[in-house]
Amino acid sequence: MTIGLQWRLPCWRVLAAIAAISACVSAPSLAAPRSAPAKSRPSSSAKVVEPAPPGPVPTDAVSIAAPALAAAAYGKALAVYREGRRNEALGLIDQALVAAPRDVQLRFLKGVVLAELNSTEAAIEIFRALVQDFPELPEPYNNLAVLQAGTGSLDAARETLEGAIRALPSYALAHENLGDIYLRMAIRAWETAEYLKPAEASRLRERLSLARQLSLRIATPAPNEASPKAESPQPDRPRQSARQP
Repeated sequence: MTIGLQWRLPCWRVLAAIAAISACVSAPSLAAPRSAPAKSRPSSSAKVVEPAPPGPVPTDAVSIAAPALAAAAYGKALAVYREGRRNEALGLIDQALVAAPRDVQLRFLKGVVLAELNSTEAAIEIFRALVQDFPELPEPYNNLAVLQAGTGSLDAARETLEGAIRALPSYALAHENLGDIYLRMAIRAWETAEYLKPAEASRLRERLSLARQLSLRIATPAPNEASPKAESPQPDRPRQSARQP
């Protein structure tokens, strides 16, 4: 199971979710400032906006300054994250979130970094809050389900993935991951049946053997599969607008 920028956990695969989140908000991650999420699908060619120079900010520019700084901070944190400096990236994200506490991209990247630092509970809280604040975005559901499944909470992961599919029925990755969850739940159910009725164990062993083999094959990446490293965001991904804070 993987999360974020091709981050891998056993038995799952996921797309570069930072790219997807960049696509799902009103402006891409490396985009011009935004005052609020928009319903339109803006151009993906915008570049990083550098932080404004120190000094007084005109009153009519206040609504633009904060998103501009958040976008610049996100770009810097993402670059540091890609270099493998996760703790430094986390510090940059936390600093930026002081000024923009509801920024969806910063929060999503923080969840990915925390997960890679094995701060599972903290990452779960990040993605759970994103699901509550932006229920129309499927990627936070998916990554929350990844972490839930990693802790053995298969039923919670199933419900979360169903939420991702309700948010975006064409989200193929959620369907794929849901299939993996059903497989693991089937193994769990057959193991319980084998324990409760030993007389039927021989009949269940073949099913369990096949299911375990399949689960193992899913968990083991193929030789030609991409390595589980950070992947560059794809700015030309289709966009969805996030709910206005």
